[in-house]
Amino acid sequence: MLAHSKKLKDRYRTEAGAKCLDIRLKSSLQLFDQRDPAPFREKDLEDDAAEYIVGSLREIGVNTPAKIVVQLPADEEQTVSADSIKNAIHSFFTHEAFKSQQKLTLNFQQSQIAMLIGLSCLFIFIFLSHQLESFTDSFGLLMLKEALNILGWVAMWKPTELTLYAWWPVWQEKRLNDRLSRIDVEVVYEHEVASVAKDSQFQKVPG
Repeated sequence: MLAHSKKLKDRYRTEAGAKCLDIRLKSSLQLFDQRDPAPFREKDLEDDAAEYIVGSLREIGVNTPAKIVVQLPADEEQTVSADSIKNAIHSFFTHEAFKSQQKLTLNFQQSQIAMLIGLSCLFIFIFLSHQLESFTDSFGLLMLKEALNILGWVAMWKPTELTLYAWWPVWQEKRLNDRLSRIDVEVVYEHEVASVAKDSQFQKVPG
């Protein structure tokens, strides 16, 4: 645990009590998926950038104070404003949170339907099994009785999984995206980063 904490401390800078998710780019275009025809602030993030941001926040903890720091060359300041980048990042994760909520709602709907089907099958199979109780002298019917009992409980496996377990990772994903939709985003240009140590680890998105 101590070793993990030390590794985490070395991996992410801390600035004003917040962990910094550093992204170093040659161009603001590297941050976004160029296949997406949507306006700038509505574009999807480039896959590597999104995975890095999500993975980093998951690693340090959703409740840990954190901010995204996007470092760009000085000439990018005239091309795109810091507010545009902030709004684009927040818009992307707001949409991701919305999609997570949709998946969560769908999971609950599916679990309710599956539970209804599962309980119906369980009732039918157990009922049929009880009808065979008087035929204990037949080995074949005894096997059928036991098979009906097993089938009844097997029919409850998927409904139980959906109801008790399947929603949990989707809820965690939504919680993560909700946090990122409100996270502080700082955009700095090369002439502003003198305070950043030369050995700071920035995630460089290929492009």
